[in-house]
Amino acid sequence: RSHLASKAHRHVNAVMKGLRSAMISLGSIVAVTLVGSLVFSALEAESENADRQEYTAYMMRLNATYSMSSADFEELVDRFGTPLEFDPQSDERNWGVSNSNSFLFAFTIVSTIGYGNFAPVTDGGKLFLMVYALVGIPIVGTCVGVLASQLLKMLEHWAVMHMDVVEQAFKHYDVDDSGFLSREEFREALEDLDIFLTAAQFEQLVADTDDEGTGMIELDEFKLAAAELNLPLGKAARTRVRLGVSVLTAIVWIFVGSFAYVLLEDWRYVDSLYFCVVTLTTIGLGDKVPSSQAGVTFNYFYCVVGLGLIALLLTAISEYMNALADEVCQSPNVQHPLCNAATSVLR
Repeated sequence: RSHLASKAHRHVNAVMKGLRSAMISLGSIVAVTLVGSLVFSALEAESENADRQEYTAYMMRLNATYSMSSADFEELVDRFGTPLEFDPQSDERNWGVSNSNSFLFAFTIVSTIGYGNFAPVTDGGKLFLMVYALVGIPIVGTCVGVLASQLLKMLEHWAVMHMDVVEQAFKHYDVDDSGFLSREEFREALEDLDIFLTAAQFEQLVADTDDEGTGMIELDEFKLAAAELNLPLGKAARTRVRLGVSVLTAIVWIFVGSFAYVLLEDWRYVDSLYFCVVTLTTIGLGDKVPSSQAGVTFNYFYCVVGLGLIALLLTAISEYMNALADEVCQSPNVQHPLCNAATSVLR
């Protein structure tokens, strides 16, 4: 019972540590976006109000000049997409402290999505955007990566715990078929995997891994150590798991978003799916942008996680291809010119 309690305690500590990192990252993203939203609103709100007044006056002169019917005039205004009756607190406003559009705009800058459906028009707004982008993009990019990596780490941890290659490695190092790794076998396994520890580091690892304190490492304990220490138990096999988890997670997240926008924005499913892919790949065409308060709010958190998942997916693809190339080139039966060229370059 104490053995199970110890394992549960370690898992809880690992989860709580990941959650703390995720919450700090999320808080940082919100803070950076909020600061940008407030500053942009302060710099651009007055200009927007002046533009709206000029637009309203122009439309009224146009109506008076051509004596349009009420129906024709309403259709014309509707086609312009900007109503004459303007509430400064409404969603029609681009800039404002309580408006979600300015918040979304600030996030699209620091996330490099850049929908482009509206932009600053004042010199102050343009100058601030340049500084804000240079400072905010690295901060938000790092925080988004941390959030996504914590999610992926939990999924990958579960996957590694169930990898056949981990069990095969355990059996390989268990030379006496006892079902346990002795301290000597455990050290030999680490050194064979190019993990060299000092005596004190090894003792600490044994203490952390061996929950029962017997000095013998069980299969479950070895799996846990493999997951937590990122032991290279077949580099291509390990990166294959990471790639599979990354692909599956990214696909699921895209479909989650596509269904959500259908409900929140009343879009067709194809348009919703198209928007998710265009957004998460940071293409950001801007031809479709959430307009409802619920859609804008969801879009913010959807992108925070999704952008990180796409970045991790690209990293996983690169790692897997490199690991696969390493295994092919290290095989004694392979004598390929590209492998020889790579080896000579490294030397």
